[in-house]
Amino acid sequence: IQDDDLITYTADVIQATVSEDAGFINFRIARGVFGAMPEATVTFEVFSGSATAGVDYTPFNRQVVTFAAGELTKIIQVAIVDDNVAEANETVVARVSDLSAGNLGSVGLMTATIVDNDQVSLAVTALQSTAREEAGTMSFLVTRSGNVQAQGAVNWSVTGSTLGNVSGQLADLTGALTGAVTFAAGELTKT
Repeated sequence: IQDDDLITYTADVIQATVSEDAGFINFRIARGVFGAMPEATVTFEVFSGSATAGVDYTPFNRQVVTFAAGELTKIIQVAIVDDNVAEANETVVARVSDLSAGNLGSVGLMTATIVDNDQVSLAVTALQSTAREEAGTMSFLVTRSGNVQAQGAVNWSVTGSTLGNVSGQLADLTGALTGAVTFAAGELTKT
């Protein structure tokens, strides 16, 4: 008679950090080799870490995973939702429990991080490198790239290496020294 309590399970995330457009988070459950491996079941569950089920990943119901006799590894895939929302990276947490045979060893919670792929990048370019005081204005081109499908805004301010350090510098400037540039959905540039 073989003691199936000596079978130890491990569980991990195959790639702990995945891009939002990767398609899936792959979790792995494995059991150590110890003689004949009988059929066994474990329960796999997914919890929202900072990610939201139905928004950031496809809701995943508690699932009983069956190992056939002799089978050593199971891969469980959780589908990622690739949205068009710029957001912070978010986590999905999973755990294994309720073994029918063997023990969990030191298996704890498994955490995967979904890396957002919807960030917007901004570049600011002076349309002229210098301007005479009598010109009245200096213009800058603000260009955005990346996920530009939504409207967006960026705050700006006038600064410089001598601005505010030399008496009278601020007196040379008229108009606002701070403001915001607002982009419509799909809009790439503003002056």
